[in-house]
Amino acid sequence: MKQLLFLGALIILFAACKKNHTPAPTTPANKIAGRWDIAYITTIFRDSLGVTIPGGVLVYPATAGMFYRFNEDNTWTEAGNPTGITSSGNYQLKSDKELVFTSPLTTGKKTECSISELSANRFVFSNQEPDLVNGKPGFTESIFELRR
Repeated sequence: MKQLLFLGALIILFAACKKNHTPAPTTPANKIAGRWDIAYITTIFRDSLGVTIPGGVLVYPATAGMFYRFNEDNTWTEAGNPTGITSSGNYQLKSDKELVFTSPLTTGKKTECSISELSANRFVFSNQEPDLVNGKPGFTESIFELRR
């Protein structure tokens, strides 16, 4: 009788250990991995109250070769930005709405960005940095529109 109970327990144990072949869920990092061509970079200069100063919106259409590449190992590269500087570093996609960059060029300073759109073919994020606007405290907002 004990042998039958033991055999029954083994059968139940093996049945319970069936492998599940469901694919792994998509992680937030997988949503941005790959090359994204820069379509536009918009810079908005605001005063300390958040009001856009007159003439304070500059839109830079991209030229060929301007892109971001986000790698699966949480590294990134930006090539051909309007200043001609190629940047790279690490990124952390905290959620579908928050992205953080670090770069050796900024001695490890974290740049926190808000994501306003993230789809298979369009990725829009922005950040705000304190700045002097017309000699007074204010901030600069940079908006990056990327496309696959």
